[in-house]
Amino acid sequence: MIQRAAFFHKLIESSSLPSKFGARYSTAQATTFIQTIVQSDDDESNIDIDWENLGFNLMPTDFMYQTKSCENGHFKQGQLNPYGNIQLSPSAGVLNYGQGIFEGTKAYRRDDGRLFLFRPNQNAIRMQIGAERMCMPCPSIDQFLDAVKQTALANKRFIPPHGKGSLYIRPLLIGSGPILGLAPAPEYTFLVYACPVGNYFKEGTSSLNLYVEEDLHRTSRGGAGGVLRAIKSAKDKGFSDVLYLDSINKKYIEEVSSCNIFLVKGNILSTPTTSGTILEGVTRKSIMEIAHDLGYQVEERLIEVEELNNIDEVFCTGTAVGIASVGEGYWWDAMDVCNGVLVEVNWFLNNRKEGNGSPIQSSVGPRYFTAPAQTSAQPSTYRDYESRDIFDWDNLGFKLIQTDYMFMTRSSQNGNFEKGKLNPYGNIELSPSAGVLNYGQGLIEGTKAYRVDDGRIFLFRPQESGIRMQIGAKRMCMPSPSIQQFVDAVKLTTIANKRWIPPAGKGSLYIRPLLIGNGPILGIAPAPEYTFIVYACPVGNYLRNGTQPLTLYVEEEHHRASQGGAGGVKAITNYAPVIKAIQKAKERGYSDVLYLDSVNKKYIEEVSASNIFLVKGKNISTPVASGTILEGVTRKSIIDIAYDLGYQVEERLIEADELFSADEVFCTGTALGVAPVGSITYKNKRINYKVSLDLISEQLNSRLVAIQKGIIEDKRGWIIEIKWSIIAAQLPGRDNDIKIYWNTKLKNKLFGKQRKNHRGKSQKQLGEIFSDDNDDGVTNPQYDPPMDNYSLMYPMFDHNSIHLMTSSPMNVIHMTKSPSLNSNEYNMDEKAFCWVDIDTDTERRKLEAPMRSDTLIVLAINDECG
Repeated sequence: MIQRAAFFHKLIESSSLPSKFGARYSTAQATTFIQTIVQSDDDESNIDIDWENLGFNLMPTDFMYQTKSCENGHFKQGQLNPYGNIQLSPSAGVLNYGQGIFEGTKAYRRDDGRLFLFRPNQNAIRMQIGAERMCMPCPSIDQFLDAVKQTALANKRFIPPHGKGSLYIRPLLIGSGPILGLAPAPEYTFLVYACPVGNYFKEGTSSLNLYVEEDLHRTSRGGAGGVLRAIKSAKDKGFSDVLYLDSINKKYIEEVSSCNIFLVKGNILSTPTTSGTILEGVTRKSIMEIAHDLGYQVEERLIEVEELNNIDEVFCTGTAVGIASVGEGYWWDAMDVCNGVLVEVNWFLNNRKEGNGSPIQSSVGPRYFTAPAQTSAQPSTYRDYESRDIFDWDNLGFKLIQTDYMFMTRSSQNGNFEKGKLNPYGNIELSPSAGVLNYGQGLIEGTKAYRVDDGRIFLFRPQESGIRMQIGAKRMCMPSPSIQQFVDAVKLTTIANKRWIPPAGKGSLYIRPLLIGNGPILGIAPAPEYTFIVYACPVGNYLRNGTQPLTLYVEEEHHRASQGGAGGVKAITNYAPVIKAIQKAKERGYSDVLYLDSVNKKYIEEVSASNIFLVKGKNISTPVASGTILEGVTRKSIIDIAYDLGYQVEERLIEADELFSADEVFCTGTALGVAPVGSITYKNKRINYKVSLDLISEQLNSRLVAIQKGIIEDKRGWIIEIKWSIIAAQLPGRDNDIKIYWNTKLKNKLFGKQRKNHRGKSQKQLGEIFSDDNDDGVTNPQYDPPMDNYSLMYPMFDHNSIHLMTSSPMNVIHMTKSPSLNSNEYNMDEKAFCWVDIDTDTERRKLEAPMRSDTLIVLAINDECG
């Protein structure tokens, strides 16, 4: 044990007033810390909060501030709105590519009732720096300060009494505009909300115990990071939080999950230098200045983890945590214990009075579920189930086009997902404190549906995307839909938007599954609720220049991922940080960016949203997927196809210098497909590659496309054929379309050229007759449904369902005839129908009477039975 921390002891003794909130710094001597004072109103409403047991939990307040960006990047004059859900497009940049920044500051109530903010201009400056890094516009410093002050005043009744806590204020800048592809969002939203808080850690005023994480890293140079999995693992072991090491040498300490760290040895305070991987905290900066004032020597330097064994004191700083001493640190098998005191240091220095406020009551509760917004688009008119004349397919491109429907489901408290349903494509509602908006807890996937020459619709390996989402969800501490739920949602979304699938050879329907933490959360932890969304968009070529070869630029400054990070999964936070590098490359005339590893800076990893392959003779090489590279579905497929064609494929470390000797380079991805690379610029040297129709990449691409379009046999079970017949019954508002469809389909089957003899056929065989193969839409036997009580459509309408039965004996659950169903409704001849009344007192009855081969038994199921 170490004696009482000298730094904190001296800080307390230097205070001019007996307040644990550091009133010493209200003197004129410290006017450099002056930021903002908010005028309080004596007429505040009482509020029923147990201030003694406040903790650090989300508590909805009265109002939040909102404004949006203009086309020129400037922000409009904002306004206060009642705290509640906001509306976002499911294709918003923040939800799909993690384009968002948050800040945190606090408002305090002094013993004389006045309200103060601490250095909010520093947060405004830091948000501007972050926005520039993330290619986002940002409010001006004055706009930021005004928004924070308005939010504090509007919620001043939630500011705890003196000494009981503070009002935590969360400014949030998000890409709210819809976007498809890695690019800045077309619109941004700046909002500010607030919440009363006490101690950040559940330990309260006791010392922290930290765990040094060696496998997972918070970030890398030139990148951004994710920490939820490491925090969960540490807390499961009984620790307060995680102290991260650098991702390159794995021996220098960086910071705790949401706060900076200081080491004290004698009269010297040391803190890790901020060199692109460490956040320069406002509290950190303030403590350094205070330490100088108190006569301490402060060093910003590289600090090896071994130094934890030989120091007097450790403490952490942050807006949320304040200043917290560290009592224990666990590193390997060594335990370092030091004893300090928790001192909440808050400086209130500005006597300038600004603003006015009044008591506010709010009827807005903590609604945080995700749901279609009330202003969602109405269902599009469904012209015809085979409609293809709605778009200029020859000039499709790769941009967002709103389709008809999207699929949505939410997780229950046990982490399982509900059945889900289709909704008209439109905005969704999210809490401003949703995990995905504040901490980037989200995953995306991408798959495609193709229309082939004979009109059939194929999906390519959607189950692989479902598996990958489950792997990513585990990494991000999120529940995930089952693989079957995933595939079913993709199929349903595809059929619901069938008219948007381009004609054969004109493009594809890009399908975007999206898993987000929609539940509200304050502090770094898994969200309490999750939403799974699937939407779709018709697309052509991913690149503007269409079939032209790619021109790549090797990025040496910014990195996509680090070892121990989340680069191996499709976390949304992997994408926004690379937009800056992409924009820089495109400004120089390149198609995209090729990234190097963040440790050695000499091994190639991947392009912004695609994998890369090098060809030398008959050898094909691709970087090994070892946690920093996404294992693409197209990448995996190309490797298998290359083996089938007799090529040798290696997954290994590839030095960037090998780019100079490669015969051929190509990239793969769901959005991109297979694209040859025409040139790569590395260290200011341009490397040109041959481009012709006899490229190996062309050969591999031709085989892949042939499988995707059903031209050649799918020996691996990659293709799933989906159809309209069963799934159409689940589409809202499609009764007339279904009648038209079945009018045509049944006439062709029963009386047309395709008429077949039903007598003696098995139930499964007859199911195939009526449905063109398996009518669940799946050619892969892995997804065949059970054939007992076979139903082609379930449920058909709100009032009844149609079951197609065979003339062979079969078991039928008791049903009653629906008076609303008749043959004329479907424009069918009477001879095509045999109406059967089932005795409702008999639970099951066999239909024994032989029927003519052109007779169809139709049973109507009422709501009670169905």
